[in-house]
Amino acid sequence: MKDDGRFPGRGTEDRISGEMRAAERECERRYGDILYLRRPVSTSRPPLSMEQKAAQFSPFAALTGYGDAVAETARFTDERIEFRDDAADELDMQLALLRERLPGEPEITVTCFVPDSRKEGGAYRDFSGRARKIDDARKELVFTDGRRVPVPDIAKIAFRDGSPGPSLTDSPRIS
Repeated sequence: MKDDGRFPGRGTEDRISGEMRAAERECERRYGDILYLRRPVSTSRPPLSMEQKAAQFSPFAALTGYGDAVAETARFTDERIEFRDDAADELDMQLALLRERLPGEPEITVTCFVPDSRKEGGAYRDFSGRARKIDDARKELVFTDGRRVPVPDIAKIAFRDGSPGPSLTDSPRIS
């Protein structure tokens, strides 16, 4: 019985094996001159290790910097708090008290807003040390170690010698 290709059977196997032999003969005819040559080996470079070969095909960062951009977007910043007039008056009283105590270089902790250099907003940070002067021309509080804090960014001044000073922690504020 002759197989016409519609039903599997013994004739199908003969047809497939005949096609494979024909394909092998065609391959031999076209590429016979190079088919059984040895693989070329470089004389100037050492062979790659398995890890080095695998690294050639490892995934790469097609979008360079994308991960950093996503991380930057996800990073939170605080908004600058705008204090009510009475809270601003308390801060002015703290600055006046600090001016009175400056000759003794009081030890203080200043909470101030530090703007973020890469995105809108910033963070509130504490700076501690001995206060040397208030530079009215630059509107900065200067510590004895040379650090400078902009006075408009100050939210709170706490004296570390234990003396009571006005505090903004309980002050009403507008956010």
